Amino acid sequence: MWGSLATTSKLLASLDDNKIFLDEPVGIVDTTPDAMLDVGGTSDGPSDLIFQGRSNTTLPTVSIFNVRSDVGLPNNSKFNVLGDGDVQNATGVYATISDVRLKDSDSIYAARSYLDDLLHPDMRPHKFRLTSMPDRDMLGYLAQRVEKVKPGLVKDVDGHSGTTRDGVGFVDEPYKIVKQSLFIPMLHTAVIEIAERVAQLELESMERRLEEMP
Repeated sequence: MWGSLATTSKLLASLDDNKIFLDEPVGIVDTTPDAMLDVGGTSDGPSDLIFQGRSNTTLPTVSIFNVRSDVGLPNNSKFNVLGDGDVQNATGVYATISDVRLKDSDSIYAARSYLDDLLHPDMRPHKFRLTSMPDRDMLGYLAQRVEKVKPGLVKDVDGHSGTTRDGVGFVDEPYKIVKQSLFIPMLHTAVIEIAERVAQLELESMERRLEEMP
């Protein structure tokens, strides 16, 4: 293991069965850590924190544990990021900062209808080409199709290099991701619109029946 410690560090480390136990905050790049693990990435680096499997045949898993044993996933973990891309947590809650006091009141207005937008970017079964991605049947959106309807739901990120399952090299270039969580408020707006349309149709149907009564 390569690294250096600041002269003011109070780090205490012990090595047991190739595992390192640290009793003080640790900084990577950052020499004044504000947390038990404080990673200060560089502006030209691809990631601030990278986890790799123990070997070519194992996938990394990142887990956040809690000492309580009454609630949690296996081994009392509360949140798992699995090496195949799956994310698990014990509560199913993924929250968004939404306090109205933190938002510009002048920017808040009634959302337009998203019903037509949601009808176009249909989901498609697919498999990933790269050997570094899960080799299983998937169901999801195609970013280029979503981008044609709603560009704000798609984002370009740094290139993903790797080898395809047919052995052909994959060019390292920007690729597209879909911000799927943003579909939730759009769906909510669409459901409200559908409910209002149904209520209006029911009212019109009742009025017609009343008019037809002898």
